[in-house]
Amino acid sequence: MNFSDYAYSIGAIDRIALLEEPFAEDTDIYVDDIPVRVAADETVHSDIDVLKRIELGYTAIALKPIAKTLSMSFKMVKLAHDHDVPCYYADLKVNSVKIIKKGGI
Repeated sequence: MNFSDYAYSIGAIDRIALLEEPFAEDTDIYVDDIPVRVAADETVHSDIDVLKRIELGYTAIALKPIAKTLSMSFKMVKLAHDHDVPCYYADLKVNSVKIIKKGGI
């Protein structure tokens, strides 16, 4: 909240598009009072986690599909979509071009 208060005081709060989850994975903190979009990141591994984060006030989901199956990623996207919560791809560990092999995936 200190960060958002400071951003507001200098007139920068409207320039913050997204705040990626700044909390430890085992922390359940309501974020609906933070005046910017907060994305669940390291705490979402399943569709159950997506629902839990939405209930805590998260308004975006960072997908890291390399750490889960494709079917689980689709379940997560579907659940987020059903709640009007946008998702975005975020995985710095793997360059998506490198996972494509000659002749297919």
